Amino acid sequence: MKTKLSILIGLLLASYASVIFAYPGESIVQDANGDYLITYWNGAKMKQTKFVPATKIEPTVISALKLADVWLITYRYTIDNGVNAKQPITQIMIGGISNIYRSQPLVPFSSVTDMNSALSAFQSSQAPMVQPNLWNGLALPDPENNSLVQSSWDFSTEMHPHEIRIGIPHGSYQQGFGYDSFDLPGIGAAKLEGDTPIQQGYEDEGPSSTDSEIVSQLNQIESNDFVARNAAIPAIAIPDPFDPAATLERIQEHMHTWIAKQLIEPAFAAQLDSHFKTAADVYRKQGPAGNGQIGRMLALLVQQYEGLEKGDEESVKKKSAVPAQIDKLAALVLYFDLKYVMRRMGGGN
Repeated sequence: MKTKLSILIGLLLASYASVIFAYPGESIVQDANGDYLITYWNGAKMKQTKFVPATKIEPTVISALKLADVWLITYRYTIDNGVNAKQPITQIMIGGISNIYRSQPLVPFSSVTDMNSALSAFQSSQAPMVQPNLWNGLALPDPENNSLVQSSWDFSTEMHPHEIRIGIPHGSYQQGFGYDSFDLPGIGAAKLEGDTPIQQGYEDEGPSSTDSEIVSQLNQIESNDFVARNAAIPAIAIPDPFDPAATLERIQEHMHTWIAKQLIEPAFAAQLDSHFKTAADVYRKQGPAGNGQIGRMLALLVQQYEGLEKGDEESVKKKSAVPAQIDKLAALVLYFDLKYVMRRMGGGN
């Protein structure tokens, strides 16, 4: 059994020299390099193996949004790896996506019966993705919710063994990740991983007992082997036919999820709620007249940030030293969504 076992620094161990005990002699110890020494009983004797976490990275995800033809929205990402990172970034994953535009239907891997059908399934999962050179992009059903989409980009060191530059090294960035969607943006999580030894894993079958506490801890380590960052992702479906009031209500509902994530202050969300309600009512009764209320909400965002109209997170700057009432990315996403509704109703530019 070959298992990759890594962990966010400090997830299980509060500090260096902290130890988690399972069966007598079994333990997980974090060394000074942030690597983990796994000592386990294989049924015959005690064994040890070392696991290098994939979290020795300093990622920044920069989201950019653009409204293209026929109301299609382009989602693009730039990934930066900090100067103190110890690993290049080699994998990016974004789940919970409501929809990705495809020019051809997805061929499910469950339908694969031979090499030709396997190739068709693989190509259909690659088709909607935008990726830089030497990266492989895939869009598949989200394993946590098959009605949603999971996108991923992977730099395979096995496929490019002679490349001098592996993934996104420390102190550098990479543009060109993305996809398109007809759904409006919300905020989701991008999970990023650094490059780790290909041969990581047990030399044998690992711990002898699946009931051992160490097995549970190792499973937790493996499932948390990433660094998460917020990103703009397709999250809000547009009613068909378009209904501005219903669209606003969906935007408002998604905005409320930001409160628990501390992306917006509750008082500011409540202030926006009154405008959402008034705008939806006016749209239902007077059509485009609801654009006036949208304009008031846009003004509240512009009071706190400049550059929102550019649709690029990198261009957004806070206007004053006073703490903002909404996170920068959240402000960008909300501005884009509100502007979209206004444009569909004949306003804005």
